[in-house]
Amino acid sequence: MRLSYSVVLLACAFLVSCGNDEGFTFSPIPSGQLTIVNAIPASPELVITTNNRRSGNIVFGGVVGPTNVLPQIPLDIRAAFFNDGVDQTVLEEAFTLDIDFSQTVILTGTIASATAVSIIEPPFTYPDGSSDTRIRFMNATTNVASATLALTNPNGIDATVAMTNGQPTGFTNTTAGAGNQIEIRDTSSNAVLWRSGEFTLSARNDKFYMLVDYFGPGDETVRMISIADSSQASPFQNEELVAGVRFVNQTPDRGQLDFLVDGNLAASLNFGQFSDFIEFPPAISTITVTPAGDPSTELNSVDRTLFFGQFGTLHAATSVDGTTVGTSFYLETRRRIDSQALLNVTKLAPATGNVDLYFQDPGEALSGFADVTSLVDFTSGPLFIPPGDYDLFVTEAGNTNILLGPQTLTLNSRGIYTLQVIESAGGGLPVRLSLLDDFQM
Repeated sequence: MRLSYSVVLLACAFLVSCGNDEGFTFSPIPSGQLTIVNAIPASPELVITTNNRRSGNIVFGGVVGPTNVLPQIPLDIRAAFFNDGVDQTVLEEAFTLDIDFSQTVILTGTIASATAVSIIEPPFTYPDGSSDTRIRFMNATTNVASATLALTNPNGIDATVAMTNGQPTGFTNTTAGAGNQIEIRDTSSNAVLWRSGEFTLSARNDKFYMLVDYFGPGDETVRMISIADSSQASPFQNEELVAGVRFVNQTPDRGQLDFLVDGNLAASLNFGQFSDFIEFPPAISTITVTPAGDPSTELNSVDRTLFFGQFGTLHAATSVDGTTVGTSFYLETRRRIDSQALLNVTKLAPATGNVDLYFQDPGEALSGFADVTSLVDFTSGPLFIPPGDYDLFVTEAGNTNILLGPQTLTLNSRGIYTLQVIESAGGGLPVRLSLLDDFQM
């Protein structure tokens, strides 16, 4: 190996010394491009390594790449996740890429039985001045065997594409421009599965659109995403999906409250109650909190963007100054994950300062070394926790002064749980827990 290193160093020295000689030119380093897409519906966040080097992390619907890789050299791709501290392999795949070729690897199936679908592309260049673009589609869903895609293009010829599950299509050539629309139907029943709304296609820019499982509000079971050059799978900006919002009253000293959206009553809740998720059109909406039956007395009003295809929870609780009603709005996922429990946590108790949460083994004394997260008022966040039984302790932030606990919790794989630290009825200490979602099943 020392001899090899010496040869490389001498070669480099020669290149440097000769770089300014007449007629000397640098040759570009040959490369290929690799993109990895996670289309496993119940997937936890996956760690992607290529030849034992970490390439990135991807959640469901996420992308790693495109990244430059050395061609004509065997590449080993590994997807894994940490399960209770253990590195668990989901899939390993080996391939060799030709010079200037690109490869997209789509991870499909389940965590227990994952499959890699590869798309290998030779280099392609659009003619100068071309107004065309190329689109490739793929049906990567778990619930649609065959779909029919209809592309309506006011700038060129319409197209119809058959999408067999797990098989990427060839390229559809079309004319770039605005006003395009896609409608997808189930081939067997002809039922409409998804509509894109209007979108724009750029000239001389290849597109890859993938149909995946959908876990948002509404009756839809699939949605299409764009695997873009920005390394971020993105939705269609005008797709025909709704937003879902639920309301929670954790205000301990105000009695029953009404929640109004754009002046219309959405929910009326007592302290500790919460509504179901209610469907709304995506838009910027004004959410107002008032005493029950008294819409003219405004306790809190805030403008919130209700996003299509997403769930949000609007919390009402005593404000940080302890005198008025405050609100927080939290966008959350409702996708169930294999081998993990999803726990949404929120602090709505300004009567105490910041708090730490400890999830200990049952019967284990509070150690002070295993805190999972810290919370400040009106903040929310997801925790991904291995399934099992735990003793939860809530302490003052930065020390082990116990405010609550041990509280026994059972968290199951694929469970969705919500835990809120709240004040006692009437306000103030001691703090309590409000347990929502799968805690109540």
